[in-house]
Amino acid sequence: MVRYTRENIEIQLELNRLNPNDKPYFETFTLYDFKRGLSKITQIKLVVALDLATKDIEYHNEQS
Repeated sequence: MVRYTRENIEIQLELNRLNPNDKPYFETFTLYDFKRGLSKITQIKLVVALDLATKDIEYHNEQS
């Protein structure tokens, strides 16, 4: 799940859920903190994915 605020973008990732019966465990990061450990190529991929997702959300909001 990605949450946008004016100051930053928060990303909520589900971690360590191998058994579907287990309760999900989520950890929340700001985009800045999450990107720090990524390579430059992966950072670019992330920015492109966020841009595409934002455009897709805007498109579907216009359609409804």
